[in-house]
Amino acid sequence: MRRVHKMVLTALMVSAAFVIAVLMKLMPLMAMPNGGSISLAMLPIFIVGFMLGPKYGFMAGIAYGLLNFLSDGYAFHWASLIFDYLVAFGCLGVSGFFARYALRGYKPINYIYFALGMIIPSILRFASHTVSGVIAYDTAWMASIAYNGPYVFASMLCCLVVGFLIYPFLMNYMQEEKII
Repeated sequence: MRRVHKMVLTALMVSAAFVIAVLMKLMPLMAMPNGGSISLAMLPIFIVGFMLGPKYGFMAGIAYGLLNFLSDGYAFHWASLIFDYLVAFGCLGVSGFFARYALRGYKPINYIYFALGMIIPSILRFASHTVSGVIAYDTAWMASIAYNGPYVFASMLCCLVVGFLIYPFLMNYMQEEKII
């Protein structure tokens, strides 16, 4: 795949993530009582990582984090901008390290790598938000964990469910485009 094609695909997926985030914020059922919201916005970033590798996954995550911040960000401290937006969403690019094994077939091990490629980056995102809560908002570790855990892990679970539903389509696309 040519570099321009990769950049365009990355930009499209970042745009899709942004649109998904905006639409999910319009649904009051997705908002958590203490803040944060359940969203599928991570899924397009995961897909970039799976399809194009960690380099493009990190770029997509950081670009999405910056868009998210510019649209409705709350950064009262430098650590919030860095850890809540750039690092947290940049971590989603870690899915690219699982690309070699995740979308290579329909064997059970491929599904396990696909799941790990979403679970591990989500844990890293959670850790980044937690650090931000402690540094930027001067909260206790447990309070930051209690605030960030529910919406990050609920979002991860939603991404896993939808990800497994679209797995066959991703496989077909990647074979047609000769990505794998």
